[in-house]
Amino acid sequence: MGEAPKASTLQSADRSEKRAIILSEAIKLFNDQGYHDTRLEDVAGRLSTAKTSISYHFKSKEALLFEAYSGTCDFAEAEIKLAADAPTGLERVVRWIRAYAQAQSAAILGHRMPLAVISDPSALGEGDARSIKPRLAAHGKALRSFIRKGIEDKSIRSSSPAASAFLLISMQQWIRRWLQNVVPDSHDAAIDALCDLLCYGLAASRSRKVPSARSQTAVDTDNFLFDRKARNKMKLEAFLRIGTRHLNRWGYRNLSVHDVAAELGVTRGVFYYHFDDKDALLNSCVHHTLDMMEKALATHMSGEADAMTRLHLFLTSLYNGHLTDLNPLLRLTLFSALDEKQRPIATARFKRVTAGISELVAHGISGGSIRPVDIEALEYLICGAIFGATRQRLTAFGIEADGEQGMISAPHYFQTLFFGLAAER
Repeated sequence: MGEAPKASTLQSADRSEKRAIILSEAIKLFNDQGYHDTRLEDVAGRLSTAKTSISYHFKSKEALLFEAYSGTCDFAEAEIKLAADAPTGLERVVRWIRAYAQAQSAAILGHRMPLAVISDPSALGEGDARSIKPRLAAHGKALRSFIRKGIEDKSIRSSSPAASAFLLISMQQWIRRWLQNVVPDSHDAAIDALCDLLCYGLAASRSRKVPSARSQTAVDTDNFLFDRKARNKMKLEAFLRIGTRHLNRWGYRNLSVHDVAAELGVTRGVFYYHFDDKDALLNSCVHHTLDMMEKALATHMSGEADAMTRLHLFLTSLYNGHLTDLNPLLRLTLFSALDEKQRPIATARFKRVTAGISELVAHGISGGSIRPVDIEALEYLICGAIFGATRQRLTAFGIEADGEQGMISAPHYFQTLFFGLAAER
């Protein structure tokens, strides 16, 4: 999977190009709305053809996913091999991330096939999974080896190669989304800024430390036992957590009200007491995620600590619940499953959150705790660091844990974002 098909339409393409055109469109849909919420009919609709035309070239949607992931693995393996020729570990990492960003730029400009975001490896069939999962694990292992090489040759500073690799892989998944919002003529400069950020981090000073996030307040169990309103609120929040997990895992189309209720040990009647239907659950989960982000941002938007510390606390407070799946954030691709009336509201709220993140960064630059950086680029990469940090991705890329509960600890995970990989500035 390399150059983009030369034919502009499915009807004018030869057989091999027809497969490439179909695969290209499927990857775009998988990336934008998720694998589970993409149908073969959606791919056919984008290409102005019938579903049978898609099925003639690909026997199933699973076959498209396998080809999408295989092509991305082919690209990654070739670039890892090229990056391994660089003399230092830092240069190897930078070559790897630059090559990926340049490929995404080329795909956006229509010069090459798009790369698939690795979000749903568990959706692969058993045989396909045996082929793809070892390749993904090998990518994670190669990146960790680059970081360890840098620590040995003193070009990289990292407390945890696993955590640094996980951050890079998580942020990598958002590069396409970020570059889509950059003027094409500015792609090269934007990629340079990305590499600078990953090398040197956000912090104006690298000699400082950031505090850990405060633990959550315990529930007042005595009042809870006798407060029906409080109990109902807790039930609703439990539904939202479980619903978010199921939506993230299976998508909106495959969401089962029965399975959500069963995981909570309640009947479907209890579900329908809180929600009219699964559309209502989706809408509530979207706004629950936005509520969590807005609350965390409001908590850390002001205070005695400098803006960099407050940004770190904001990110950590979201990361811990998301990665452990105890309080997960909803995938942003699921916003596309909202109806036409609800989607603009959710999108506007999310833009307000990202604007708040940018404001916090701007305060840090003004106050001297954050060095001057491209704020718009950072906005997307911060979202990538949060939303991209999933347990499924951690497992898929074979990243070994370095913290409690088999997870990557937040201080190690965000170290590269705030202080950079480079041993020296």
